[in-house]
Amino acid sequence: MSDARDFLRVTKNAGARHVVSGALGFVVGVSLASFVAVRIVDRTRKELEWTDSMTELTRSVRNLETHVKNLEHDYAGRK
Repeated sequence: MSDARDFLRVTKNAGARHVVSGALGFVVGVSLASFVAVRIVDRTRKELEWTDSMTELTRSVRNLETHVKNLEHDYAGRK
């Protein structure tokens, strides 16, 4: 409880209030910057996952097209 009283007594000084408000602003700023950074990283990760998914889908479609062409070629050879 004495810590709170000491804090209140220190904040009555104009210079101390300036330091306390600066520290509070710094903490709020760092917190907001961290939140924004996490959101940006999350969005980038989702975009990369989507890109990887599309790459895998394209690769699968190409493999399927190749397989179908081989089947058509084999079927045409049997006629």
